[in-house]
Amino acid sequence: DGTPETLQEVSDHQHQWQVSQEFQINGKAFDNALNYVAGLYYFEEAGYVHDYVPFEGILYVYDLQNDVNNKNEAAFFHADYRLGNWGFTAGGRYTDVQAEFIGGQADLNDFPSAILNPPNVTQYPGVFRYFPPGDNAQSWKIFDPTFGVQYHINDDVMAYLSWGKGFKAGGWTTRLSAAITSATQAQFSPETTKAWELGLKSSWFDNHLRANAAAFYTDYDGIQLNIQQGISPVYTNAGNAKIIGGELELQSIVGHGLAVNFAGSYIHAYYTYVNP
Repeated sequence: DGTPETLQEVSDHQHQWQVSQEFQINGKAFDNALNYVAGLYYFEEAGYVHDYVPFEGILYVYDLQNDVNNKNEAAFFHADYRLGNWGFTAGGRYTDVQAEFIGGQADLNDFPSAILNPPNVTQYPGVFRYFPPGDNAQSWKIFDPTFGVQYHINDDVMAYLSWGKGFKAGGWTTRLSAAITSATQAQFSPETTKAWELGLKSSWFDNHLRANAAAFYTDYDGIQLNIQQGISPVYTNAGNAKIIGGELELQSIVGHGLAVNFAGSYIHAYYTYVNP
C-alpha cells in the first residue's frame, strides 16, 4: 500500500519432488477378439509449503513445517472382448494410498485463537501453534471397477453403455482459524464418483459425416472444496452432488477443402447435500 507498515507483504517458499514408475503388459488373444492391458504403478511425492503473512501489530501467520509425503501403489487391468456384433469391457484398479503430513501453521503471537484456546507452545516457545506437532498418517485401499457393453449395429454405427468408479485421495487442511488439539480435526476424506454413460458413435455417407451423441449421469460424493470457517478458507468435504447431461458432436467433410463441424452439450449439476 506504499506505507512503511508491514501489511500483507506475503512471502511463499515451496518445494516438491516426485517419482513414478509404471510397468505394462499389452496383448491380444483368441484371434484378436480380446484386447487387454495390465500393469503395476508406483508414485511418491514429498514437499513443503512455508508462507509468511504479516498483519502489522495484530497477526503474524507463518509455517513451521507443513511437510507432506504421499505414496501410491496400484495394480490395474482392462480388457475388451468382441463377440459377433457385441463388445464387452471390464477393468479395475486397486490403489493403496499412504499419506503423511506434519502440520506447521503458527503465529508469532496468540491472536486470535488464544482468546478461545490456551497457547500450544510445547515445541516452539513463544510461538502459538494452530496445528499440533507430530507426524500424522492416513491410508486408503480402494478398488475402482469399470464395465461396459457395446453393440455394433453395422461397421459404421456402434451403441454403448458404460459404468465406472473413481476417487481422489483425502488429506489435511492447512488453513485454520482456531487451534486444534488433534490432527484428525483437520482431516478430509477421499471424494468419489460413480459415472454412467449411454451413447452412439457413427459414420455416415461414406465417412463424410461423423455423428457422436451421449447422455451421462455422475453421482459425486464427498466433494473437496474450500469453505469459509471463521477467517480462513478451509479445505474439506463440502458436499455431494449429481451431474446429468448430454452432448452431440458432428464432423462433416463437404468437399473442395470445406469441413463443417458442430458440437453442443447440456449439463444440469446440483448439490444434494452441503456441509453445514
